[in-house]
Amino acid sequence: MDPLNIFKNPLEFLGSNLFLYNFNKLNKNYSTDLVTDNYRIKYKLEFKNISPLHIEFTIRLQDDPTIVIYKFVDKLITVPKLEEHEILIERTIISRKNEVYLIDLQTN
Repeated sequence: MDPLNIFKNPLEFLGSNLFLYNFNKLNKNYSTDLVTDNYRIKYKLEFKNISPLHIEFTIRLQDDPTIVIYKFVDKLITVPKLEEHEILIERTIISRKNEVYLIDLQTN
């Protein structure tokens, strides 16, 4: 099972409401609460604010919340930018090998 193929993640910053809205449009089998009475809800989402610009996102199994399926960390980069509306995010996917992506929200 490849957790990167289970969920579709939008290219938005985790700290924005737009991320959860678009995540909900792409994935229907999760909840942010512990749900045991609905067979469609298999995963639980957790957000942890490390700082206002640094957020951790975890997906766990509803049946056994100790099992982490997917985990990544978003960090909003606040260095001087070339353009005024440019937003850069550093997304670290935590797995056997940590993968780091730099996401430019202006060009995706």
